[in-house]
Amino acid sequence: MPSPTAPTAQRTGDAFRRVDWLELFFDLVFVVIVKQLTDLLHGDPGVDDFLLVAGILVLVWAAWLNVVTFVNMVGGTPGGARVPVLVSMAGVGLIAVSIPEVTGDGAPLFAIGYAVARVAIWPVWVRARRRSGRGALRPTLYGPGIAVLWLASIAVPDGYRLWVWAALVVAEMAIVATGLKGTRFIAGHLIERVGLFTMIVLGESLVELILAIDIGQSATAWIISALGFSIICSFWWLYFAAGAPVTERVLGRADAVDASDGVGAHATHVVAVLRDVLGVAHYVIVLGLIGVAAGLGGAIEQADGARLAFGTLVALCGGTALYHAAQVLIAWRYGLPMRLLLVWGVLSIAISAFVIAFGAGWAPWVVVTVMLVDTVLHLATGPLVARRVRTRT
Repeated sequence: MPSPTAPTAQRTGDAFRRVDWLELFFDLVFVVIVKQLTDLLHGDPGVDDFLLVAGILVLVWAAWLNVVTFVNMVGGTPGGARVPVLVSMAGVGLIAVSIPEVTGDGAPLFAIGYAVARVAIWPVWVRARRRSGRGALRPTLYGPGIAVLWLASIAVPDGYRLWVWAALVVAEMAIVATGLKGTRFIAGHLIERVGLFTMIVLGESLVELILAIDIGQSATAWIISALGFSIICSFWWLYFAAGAPVTERVLGRADAVDASDGVGAHATHVVAVLRDVLGVAHYVIVLGLIGVAAGLGGAIEQADGARLAFGTLVALCGGTALYHAAQVLIAWRYGLPMRLLLVWGVLSIAISAFVIAFGAGWAPWVVVTVMLVDTVLHLATGPLVARRVRTRT
């Protein structure tokens, strides 16, 4: 839950740095990816569709974190890094193009794009490692080594390729996890980067909402669009207005965090919190927002029906539950006791689960109204949790 102001200067030693224009430009290609993933959940998505979107997002999130981590470690995007970052961006663009057919004809393009995105910044990774006195083995494994395996996956039969990709992601995560020791992070920069990315996904939710409504649609459709807009505004409020001060206190107090051997257990703990909050929890946030965007768009399209398609119901309610669950995970990693968080989070998540279980026959506007009430309750009780964090930091 990052700072609501962007970009913000951050200190590294005696120098100030900020999220630069190339980083913001790089994120634009992910707007297309979020749109493509949302489209996969349109209509009446099934279990396979939800699993596919969740799996693709893992791969995309790993590609995004690869560049974000690199830029954070080297302190910006110097002139020698600009072309590699842009080439990596082009690789991500290939991934975006391939998503609608990723389980079929688009799979080779997806693998090629992922390999390009991975290899593009490898030379800059190597130079950065050598300047810090470390070897090139780890970035070589993470770059060309993994990329070769991605290209080889093109030859794997369709029914098994996704499993191979899953194994490659596990391998990538293992390489990253073992490389965290001795890594220096600028916490404020990472907080802001994930915040800007979350803002992009919130923007995609608004795009889906606005494009789904038409001047000639019924009053019910307009009511649902107004309710949906209120849900998105509540999501923004919870993340940026309510959660931002907490994150700045907990993670933004130190300008830089060093996880090297000589710093001690505290810095290592902070790096682990950064990993879980900015990596894992924000993956869940983005996945939840994709589901909500698809669900709200579907609710408007189905506004005049007697009920929502079950897949649309799951996308909207499940996405809301994921978004709220991620907030609970973040608060837990900030040190709050789980008994308090269960009181805060279980009610909200239980409401979503109840609607999925029993709301299949409800009118679309009723479902969206209940989800708005759910979100407002979660938002209203959030300050109670925030105050507890304040007393512990």
